[in-house]
Amino acid sequence: MPETQPLEGPSAPERPERPVRHHVRLRAALLVAWLIAAPLVVLLGERESSFSGLDHDLVTHAVSSVAIAGEGLSAGETGSAIQTVHWRDGFIRRFAEVRVEVPDPDADSVSSVDKPTFSTLQARDAGGYLAEQHQVTVTRTHDLSSFGDVAGWRIPMPLALFFVFAGLLALIMLTTGPPPWRATRWAWFWFSLIPVVGTPAYLLLGGPLPLVPAPRPGRRPVAGGLAFIAYLCLSHW
Repeated sequence: MPETQPLEGPSAPERPERPVRHHVRLRAALLVAWLIAAPLVVLLGERESSFSGLDHDLVTHAVSSVAIAGEGLSAGETGSAIQTVHWRDGFIRRFAEVRVEVPDPDADSVSSVDKPTFSTLQARDAGGYLAEQHQVTVTRTHDLSSFGDVAGWRIPMPLALFFVFAGLLALIMLTTGPPPWRATRWAWFWFSLIPVVGTPAYLLLGGPLPLVPAPRPGRRPVAGGLAFIAYLCLSHW
């Protein structure tokens, strides 16, 4: 009696591919979310600058208005207070911390070594100083109660948490998913630590995606050691 071949259900060949399809969809969705969130860093965030840089921009009339956060010193009060100055430089929002100071004539002088690294003004209020010196429009505002830092940008905490979550999710996908394209797992790990570009590069090039060409057959993936050197060079660039 001839042997009968075992019947395979119609879904049997698809089972090994199903996790790959889920991985591709998740990677594509995370990449889209990252690309949507990236412009919000510029729209909602601000970069730290210096008070001396603002002073120069005011002299050249590149800046016509500023916003001051924090209270200065009241009339007759001596000591110091910290204020934050916000302004817009073209499309980029900037901020600088400044210490306003009115020394107590009866107190001993304090060495400049003990002073903060940011600028110090001999004035009661940074807004009053700027309005008097540069006739600039001064408004009052509040600093962010909580914020995060992404590649030198100070951004609202919810946006910062998104980038942290997206980076962790991409790392889980890298370690638990199918073998990545174009680089080894260790190489993509080091690339993912490069600020701003590492994680979206993995999401875009680390595996199959619509409209993204596959690597040439036989091409050796980037090794972890080379990626580590690239990380050391680019992370502090």
